[in-house]
Amino acid sequence: EASHLAGACHRGGGSYRAPSDASQLPYTDGEADLVLSSLVLQCIPRHAIPSILRESYRVLRPGGFAIHRIRTSTRCTTRGAIIWST
Repeated sequence: EASHLAGACHRGGGSYRAPSDASQLPYTDGEADLVLSSLVLQCIPRHAIPSILRESYRVLRPGGFAIHRIRTSTRCTTRGAIIWST
């Protein structure tokens, strides 16, 4: 799957840079147009989530987007997302 994501990002003029430690991303402030996670945050200990969200915000450029898709129930459904723009 990673090679498909890398190819899609490249065709769109971007780059795929994962995996990384989401609480200490190796990017400068305002470097990213998009931060995306899908069904990851519900697997992270609750105490670690605020630092991950702060780090997502730190690396976004003005006008960039962070999208964190989350599971909103204990059933196998995925109907939630945290989305914000700088």
